[in-house]
Amino acid sequence: MVRIGMIGAGFFSQVVHLYAIDKIKQCQIVALAEGREKMCAAVAEQYRIPQIFNTYEAMLSEVKLDAAVISLPRPCLGPATLKCLEAGIPVLSEKPMAQTVKDAKRLVEAATANHIPYYVGLMRRSDAGVMLFKEKLHEWIHEGHYGPIQHVMMHNFCGEYGTAIPAHIPRGEKANARYPAWQTAPDHFPEVFRKDYEYTTNVLVHDLNLLRHVFDQDFKPQAFHVTPGISQAAILASEQFSVSLNVGPAAIGKWDQVLTAYFNKGRLSLHLPSPLARQELAYVEEATAAHTVIHRPDHKTEKWAFEKQIEFFVDALQGKPTPLSTGADSLKDLEMIEALWQHMSL
Repeated sequence: MVRIGMIGAGFFSQVVHLYAIDKIKQCQIVALAEGREKMCAAVAEQYRIPQIFNTYEAMLSEVKLDAAVISLPRPCLGPATLKCLEAGIPVLSEKPMAQTVKDAKRLVEAATANHIPYYVGLMRRSDAGVMLFKEKLHEWIHEGHYGPIQHVMMHNFCGEYGTAIPAHIPRGEKANARYPAWQTAPDHFPEVFRKDYEYTTNVLVHDLNLLRHVFDQDFKPQAFHVTPGISQAAILASEQFSVSLNVGPAAIGKWDQVLTAYFNKGRLSLHLPSPLARQELAYVEEATAAHTVIHRPDHKTEKWAFEKQIEFFVDALQGKPTPLSTGADSLKDLEMIEALWQHMSL
């Protein structure tokens, strides 16, 4: 039984991480750290968590943990992760791992120096539909029947979750203790673009990580166009093909995130569900001149991506290979983001 300490009891902790951990038999939440006392107590009661703390420093000093799962406001993720790694505790942290390359490197160095497993919660990698897409993609590439990839397109226009919001305990109070925070953008970053940069590290980071994962390669930023507060468009390149990637907070009543690889004689599309849609998995659309086929994972045997992510995390703690994004791998996403902003145009 893996003894997990949960850091943060807010909305995402409740509807995603605590819910998912509670479904997995191989682990148990033994402590919860949250600065809002009433909410912390209520959440702990709901999930039968025996020990609660107002600060994660107190939890780390008083409880023997096998691992920590961290879900805090984005600027606060890095300091909490660093505390855990320095205490010798493996971590699964929400994304982004940090919001600058400089700070992200601190985390990777701490994990490496202390030989501690460290993963970042880019949960799309754990979706059975994503695994299916990656398998079919590489089948098409290696068999060569449909020719080479000509272009890849991806869009992510998700201004709302597009599904019923799960029941959760609202904040309803101010935190008694403020979490330590790191900077939200690189040094000397223009203040006028700071919110747009934070949007990149919150939203585009998912797409960059997923692209690198399914194609098993890195991409070089070529161009980046920002319409402040509205949309962002990136052009990436590999040695074989280019990628056009568009994101924006368009509220259209549904989750709209699709990745499509165009081959010379066909295309493969990955349709991604809302992250809060617990009964949905990604699916693959295969289209050629002869047919169009939809491939879906078996919902009877496959689990919600966040549940699978926790299972993979437990596997990783036991030394088993998983598709999870390590801290060192996730660092590449932030390096790409900072490189994209160096190409930024309005």
